[in-house]
Amino acid sequence: MEDGIHCQIHNFTNENLLKHALKNGKSMAVIFDYDNNLENNCYCGEFLIYSSKYIIKAGGIECICIDNDTQTLYPPTLISALGLIYDIYKEDVKKHMPNHFSKYDIDSALDKINKNNVNRKSDIKSFFKAAAFLIDISNNDMKEFAVKNLKNINNEYEFNIRYTNKMFVVGTKDIILGLLSDIKKEEKKEIMSAKFYKSIIDISVFICKDLREFHGISKVLLAGKMFEEDESLRTIENELKRNGFNVSYNFSDAQ
Repeated sequence: MEDGIHCQIHNFTNENLLKHALKNGKSMAVIFDYDNNLENNCYCGEFLIYSSKYIIKAGGIECICIDNDTQTLYPPTLISALGLIYDIYKEDVKKHMPNHFSKYDIDSALDKINKNNVNRKSDIKSFFKAAAFLIDISNNDMKEFAVKNLKNINNEYEFNIRYTNKMFVVGTKDIILGLLSDIKKEEKKEIMSAKFYKSIIDISVFICKDLREFHGISKVLLAGKMFEEDESLRTIENELKRNGFNVSYNFSDAQ
């Protein structure tokens, strides 16, 4: 079972991961707000298989637009949010933008995306920020809305997970289509926030279950600043335990 995925092994060392592996053996990890800064690599390491000798990147979100230009007259997150819509509708992007986008210099931002003058990066934190921007709320408001409403949400936005280049790749298109549809229907921001979070939670559990099937591993480490700062994401821990996983949190078992 352990040879089910032959992913690229990256040569970087994380002391906490190694300590955790030495004590607990081979495991998988869900690391949100994690960036290994490797060049020419499409996907960030949100989902890992690791031991005391290696770290294998097993999955992540597909690349989205990131604007590192600090001289623009619009917030950098606009590029990420607009880029998500552009990746679906291309030249018709303006027809599908939320109304509040009209207060920004959309033509300048679109020109930058069209000319590919942006970075494309697998960045889960930027995906959350872009979703909040689309809903027209702050990141903190989206967190609070999710905390208050997640238990009352029975459905998430549909999502697609591809298995390509021997990794699980979370597509953004279906989630954004669902979000844009709710925005058009003037769904409550609290509900949209909770549905987005539920999608990420369900995606995480889905990938962990598939990795368990491939590798025969039931141990999962949850780590990263987003888990520390966001109460709703800790729901992933509860769902994994409910599905028979042995879950540790932020290297607590390695101390």
